Amino acid sequence: MIPKFRAWNKYKKKMIEWEDLTISKDADDDELLVWTGGFVSSVIIGAILMQSTGLHDKNGKEIYEGDIVNIQFVVWDFEGETEKEYKNAAIYFDTYGSQLSVPSFYIKDEYGVRLLSELAFYDENIEIIGNIHEHPELLVEDGE
Repeated sequence: MIPKFRAWNKYKKKMIEWEDLTISKDADDDELLVWTGGFVSSVIIGAILMQSTGLHDKNGKEIYEGDIVNIQFVVWDFEGETEKEYKNAAIYFDTYGSQLSVPSFYIKDEYGVRLLSELAFYDENIEIIGNIHEHPELLVEDGE
């Protein structure tokens, strides 16, 4: 899989999608150069890059780190199967307590943190409803 990214310009409050993004890193750690037609079309200071998970939601939209999703899935235990749902859960890339400190994609909501790969086969039940930068009001805080 070829890694894909999108960038959030936190000063212009604008998302730059993968298709519009040809990037290079300047010597300054805080600058990201966006190239269009062989010319620098913009310099994003304080850019936030978000990597694609490689998964798509039920509408065919690619899921990126920072997306806010709803997921319906089934849990099996000794009492049978139970339908569960993550609502307004955010996708993160981190090492969240991994014993091997291996970075991975996680889903986090008011119930806690779970590996996204555990839910990957429910992709037909995943729906992107926004992202943490453009729609922070969709996030559910712990304990709500």
